[in-house]
Amino acid sequence: MCCFFARSCQDSSSVVEVKKEDPALEEARKLQAQKEEKLIEEEVARRYDAELQRVFELRLASIEHRELVKVKVEEEKTRFEAIMLKEVEETKAQILEEMAHKKQDEEEKEKALAEERKKEEELKELEQRKLLEQKAKVDEERLKELEQRQETQRKERQHKAQEEQKKAAETSRLLNTKGQRAAVGFKLKSSVL
Repeated sequence: MCCFFARSCQDSSSVVEVKKEDPALEEARKLQAQKEEKLIEEEVARRYDAELQRVFELRLASIEHRELVKVKVEEEKTRFEAIMLKEVEETKAQILEEMAHKKQDEEEKEKALAEERKKEEELKELEQRKLLEQKAKVDEERLKELEQRQETQRKERQHKAQEEQKKAAETSRLLNTKGQRAAVGFKLKSSVL
């Protein structure tokens, strides 16, 4: 018992010594334990990845997997084709709609331009008509003026002709060229001379 006690005393003193040295050693042990744990985790992950890769390669190499992949590829291909066709149809519908709008806009612009041209032509025709009416008025006034002048000239000529006739008639009466009056004769008697 003495021995045991002595030994336990020695152990207790070493325990006390260990406890005194314990914080630095304890920290080093924790770091070492963490490093070992990390290494173990990395090794487990590496082995897990290697096993997964092996199983994956085995599956890839299997006929069933190839058939499954082939089926899935066909399904995806069909799905993508359907999506593409839908997008193409939507794009086509959108383009057709845009073309219809564009055509309608162009038709409206053409219609507006045609109406504008028609209005311009009507205005030009109206202006031309007014100008022609004014010209016709001026021509009519000039014609009236010319007719009045001609009438005046005709009256003057007629008056002049009448005057000349009167003069000619008077001269003719005085000269008795037409024999309207009896001839007056003078005879001179020889004795008188």
